Amino acid sequence: MSEKKEPPEHKKWLDRLEKEFNDNGFTTIREGKMFLPGRHWKEPDLFVLHAESQLRLLLVLEVNAEPAYRDVLKKVKRIKHRYNPSQIIIFEPVEFMNKEYGARLKSHSAYNNADSFRQVEDRKEEEWRKEEYIEVSFWNEKDYQDKIRELASEFTA
Repeated sequence: MSEKKEPPEHKKWLDRLEKEFNDNGFTTIREGKMFLPGRHWKEPDLFVLHAESQLRLLLVLEVNAEPAYRDVLKKVKRIKHRYNPSQIIIFEPVEFMNKEYGARLKSHSAYNNADSFRQVEDRKEEEWRKEEYIEVSFWNEKDYQDKIRELASEFTA
């Protein structure tokens, strides 16, 4: 069984996010293993930890650079079940996705005639909270730096 190859945008943004977290005082574990006996599946992209008196898991971040929301939801459910982090973040490079996959927004019923993937994020966040009982936050290239600095300020205040 061959593994699906991630688009180059995935690595580009994972590199940027990891650097931004590290530059703001967080410890990261990239593509850490999530061992589930008898099952093999791809690792979470980034575990983010913070040291108070000892390292603790703060959040798990997934980079999604293509409209594969069913796959993302499956992975988020596994993360929630296995690690139960206080936050699950899904980062999407919305400008890239709008450019590469934007034509699908109006032609595919799953997107409910959204104008951009930012609208899809809002809808998925709400849908997963109500129907799947899973809280996630979507970040994108316009807000990730502010959100990481905001998180960092919670620990330095």
